[in-house]
Amino acid sequence: MLRAVCLLISGLLASSAFAARGDGSGEAAWWLSPMLGAATANGDQGGAAALSLGRDFNEQWSLEFAARHARTDSTVDWRRSGFDVSALWFPIGASPGMRPYLSAGLGAARVEVHDQSSDAFATAVGGGLLHRLSTHWDLRADLRYALDLASSDNDDHWTALLGLRFGFGPAEAGDGSFGDADGDGVPNYADVCPASAPDTRIGSDGCAIDSDGDGILDRDDRCPDTSRGMQVGLAGCPLDPDQDGVPEAQDECPNTFPGSHVNLRGCSVDNDADADGVRDDIDRCPDTVWRLVVGDDGCALRSQSVILENITFEFDSAVLTINARALLKQVVRGIKGQPTMRVEIAGHTDSLGPEAYNLDLSRRRAWAVRDFLWKNGVPVSRLVAEGYGEYHPIGDNETEAGREQNRRVEFRVLSP
Repeated sequence: MLRAVCLLISGLLASSAFAARGDGSGEAAWWLSPMLGAATANGDQGGAAALSLGRDFNEQWSLEFAARHARTDSTVDWRRSGFDVSALWFPIGASPGMRPYLSAGLGAARVEVHDQSSDAFATAVGGGLLHRLSTHWDLRADLRYALDLASSDNDDHWTALLGLRFGFGPAEAGDGSFGDADGDGVPNYADVCPASAPDTRIGSDGCAIDSDGDGILDRDDRCPDTSRGMQVGLAGCPLDPDQDGVPEAQDECPNTFPGSHVNLRGCSVDNDADADGVRDDIDRCPDTVWRLVVGDDGCALRSQSVILENITFEFDSAVLTINARALLKQVVRGIKGQPTMRVEIAGHTDSLGPEAYNLDLSRRRAWAVRDFLWKNGVPVSRLVAEGYGEYHPIGDNETEAGREQNRRVEFRVLSP
């Protein structure tokens, strides 16, 4: 029996070396798992240990080769050494970070009781739990019941083990059921974002990260080290939307018309503070939101739409970014400056994802903008919020640039 155990360990090491080399075919995902714990046999308690090498075949099934040892000696001097091959089954739909499993296996063991030894055919059933720690490491808990069938007598025992699992080697990606379909280093079963773009910086959950917290993912951020709270544009760089040469953080009049003469505070010295083409002395609505078409009195005309640029949200949610909230405060001032104006806030998405999900997301984002304006002093009776999902694109959904255009929030003037 001991010779068989030694052969098993040698085989495991050889298999491990082969897996670590990898042949580029991506046929398997391997893992090594050392564990320690407790054993119960013949009404007595003691310690147990196991070292196993496993191979994942898909999201549901794994095969494990293990060498195990257990002993008790407080009342009964009992020892068991053996090896087994077990199949592990993982249910579909479990959380990527917490994966329960069931196991069943067969093997061989040598059992010693009071210096009397016998060889046995080993069977075992059990279950366990994997808790994800990082891309390659899992915390593992395992509970097993084993029945050893010997020619003279049968012996059974329980083991409860706790240890680590380290994953390595190439992973199967052919059918997308396991492996690493997007090549980001995070296995599909643990990848919350399994379609990450190539060369994207990702976190341990497989999703793109935003290092400086400005609402622009690192892959699209030309200024990835922007100070926290700084207003940025779609490229992730500090804003100067009116192009007056005064940084947004110091600009007291951020809506001046491009090309206007401004003072050090960023305010127009051309007698048209809101840059709507109507002089301040005759402007009945002196805080018109930039780009709205106005009448001779400086107030917005009916039936027009304006895309609110740089109104962004946290990834795949309706939570406004810090940058978006700062820009919407300017919109609040503009709407308050036109006390009779009613507007519709229209949310739109690109075509990625299910239509029903996109429609719901666009509605939640429109409502988030409406709620922000209302909480900052705009009467809710002057605000209407609606989501249109992917049904009114203004760009090509087949390109990234077009999809970026389609992910937008619009203001539509219902009455001036």
